[in-house]
Amino acid sequence: MNLINKIRYYLLPILLSVLPIIAVFFTIKVISIVIIINLIVFFFEKGIKQNFKKNLVYIKPYLIFCLFCILATLLSKNLAVSVKSLERYTSLLLLPIIIFSSDLDNKRIKIILKSFIFIMVGVSLFSIGKLIWFVNVYGDWIEVMRGVNKNDTYVQFKYPHLMWDVHPSYWSYLMIIVNVILLNNKSFNKVFSKKTALILLILFNLNLFYLSARIPLAINILIHVISVTYFFKEKLKIIVLLYLLIISSMILAYFQLPFLKYKIQSIPNDDRFFLWSLTYDKIESNDYVYGEGFGLGRLYIESELNNIKDPRIDFKGTEIHNQYLSVLLETGILGLFFLIYIYFKPCFSINSKFKIDSSMPLISITFLILIASIIEPFFTVIKGIVIFALFSSLFKISYLNNKKQFNV
Repeated sequence: MNLINKIRYYLLPILLSVLPIIAVFFTIKVISIVIIINLIVFFFEKGIKQNFKKNLVYIKPYLIFCLFCILATLLSKNLAVSVKSLERYTSLLLLPIIIFSSDLDNKRIKIILKSFIFIMVGVSLFSIGKLIWFVNVYGDWIEVMRGVNKNDTYVQFKYPHLMWDVHPSYWSYLMIIVNVILLNNKSFNKVFSKKTALILLILFNLNLFYLSARIPLAINILIHVISVTYFFKEKLKIIVLLYLLIISSMILAYFQLPFLKYKIQSIPNDDRFFLWSLTYDKIESNDYVYGEGFGLGRLYIESELNNIKDPRIDFKGTEIHNQYLSVLLETGILGLFFLIYIYFKPCFSINSKFKIDSSMPLISITFLILIASIIEPFFTVIKGIVIFALFSSLFKISYLNNKKQFNV
C-alpha cells in the first residue's frame, strides 16, 4: 500500500472517530467544519456508488425521517424557525450515507472504534488532571463553598465545568458508547485484549460515577445488566456474582459520592418537571393530533411563561427536557410515530422468518436513546443527533460485515 492509499485508508476512520467527541465538547461551528471535512474526505473513497446502492435499504430509515421533518417544516406557521431546526438533521442523513457508502471493512471499523476509545481515554486523563489542578490551586475556595452549601458536593459539581462547561449527560453518553464497545469487544473482532478491555471498563465506569449524571448512569447500569445476562446466560454463578458487583458498586457510589447522593435525593423537586405539565396540557388541548409547528416548542413555552407566574426557583430555562413531549407538542402523534420509527428501524429488522434481527451493540444504542429521550432533548440537539446517526450506522455496518463473513 503506497502512502496516498494508506492516508486514504486511515483518514476517514480517524475523522469519523473524532466527530462525536467534537460534537459534545465543541461549538456548532466547529462541528459543522468537521462534518464538512468528513464529507470532502468521503468523496475520495472507492466504490461509493456501488456501496450506496447495496446499502440503500439501511439508509432509507434516516431518509424517511428527514423527509417527514422537511414536510413538517413546509407546513410550519413560522418557516424561519422551523428551517433552523431542520438544519440539525443534516448530519442525521449525511453520516449514514458516508458510513454505508464507504468501503468500511472490519479492519477500518476497528480503527474507528479504537481511535474513538483512545481519544476518550485522553479526555478522561486530561479531565482528571484538570480536577487535581483545581483542587490544589483553589483549595481555599472549595472550603468556602463547602461552608456555603453545607455539604461536599462542590468539587464534583465543578468537574464538567472544568472541561469547557461540557454537558455532563452527553459526555456520559460518549462513555456509555465506549462501554458498549468494550462489553461487545468480541463482536467487534477484539478491538482490545480482554485484560485491556477490563481495565478500560473500570476506568470509564469510575469516571461515569464521578460525573454523576443520573439518567446516563441508569442507562449504563441497564446496559451492563443486559450484557452480563446475555453473555453469561448459561453460567448462573457468574451472573449472580456480576449482579452483586453491579449492585455493590451502586450502593458504594451512592454513599461515597456526595453529589450523586444529592442529585438522586433532589429528583422529586426538580424544577424542570414544571414544564412537563405545562406542555402536556397543551398537547391534550390539541387532541394529541395538532402540533404547534416543527421546531416551535420553545417559542410556545416562552409565550406561556410570559402569561403566567413562573414558580420555578433553580431552573428557569424554556427547554422541555423530554424529547417525546417536545415532539408531541410540535408535530402531534404523527411526529411521535416517526420519532419511534427512527429510534428502532435502523437498529432492528425482521427477517423472512419473522424473527427480529439485531445485535447487542444495536440493542444498547436503542436503549440509550429511548431512555435518554425521557429527560433530554436528545434528538433536538446536534450532539445527540451525531451520536445516534454515527454509532447506529457504524454498529449496523459492523453487524452486516460479521454476518456476511459468518455466512461465507
